[in-house]
Amino acid sequence: MIVRSLKALSSDRIQVLFDDGTESTLPTDLILRHNLHAGAEFPADFLQQLAMESESLRARDRGLSLLSYRMHSAKELRDKLLRKGFEASAVENAIAWLKDKAWLDDSRFASELAVSYLRKGFGKRRVFSELLRRGISRDLIAEVMDQLESESEEAAEVSPQAEGYGNTQVLIRRGTDRYLEKHLKNPEDRDEVRRVKSALFRKGYSSHDISLALERFQESHPSMDLSDD
Repeated sequence: MIVRSLKALSSDRIQVLFDDGTESTLPTDLILRHNLHAGAEFPADFLQQLAMESESLRARDRGLSLLSYRMHSAKELRDKLLRKGFEASAVENAIAWLKDKAWLDDSRFASELAVSYLRKGFGKRRVFSELLRRGISRDLIAEVMDQLESESEEAAEVSPQAEGYGNTQVLIRRGTDRYLEKHLKNPEDRDEVRRVKSALFRKGYSSHDISLALERFQESHPSMDLSDD
């Protein structure tokens, strides 16, 4: 297979004509990488290789575009690229490249998203569920949550009220306390207290965190009776 001619279609796309009449439009990067020029000779299966590389480059560029809007998990990005119609092998090549360049990092994604959810008032169970839904593995979620807990404990040693990036206990306390202040209007109404407790549990807070929050709330509302709850 011999290259007969090249024609620039744009700054990043070049049309290549081969001696058998085949035409292919390729990225400029690919032309330079393989030193394609008029008269260059290549094996018969070279065009198929170029097509695969071109597809991988397009998938990579699309992945970068999606990541410029927001962070994604590898699964989220993979699913989106496949839905866009890219070949599975091209998608995997793009995912591997993005990971290698640190554009795609499930650990960083999970950590930042976990803190974001905690700041929105979600409990740890809800955070775990949301990360799982976004394609993060159970093992990585556990690792990230353990790391955030460790950072939380270290921050607490410096200052019990530290509001550092990973201080999960401060975020959990803030979330439960704010929810009680906003929604528990009549602390003497035991049915209302139960409803609020159930709502906090549905938001992913543990029974222990809810009990601690109610005890703190009771300090400023001594008429609230927590017995038998």
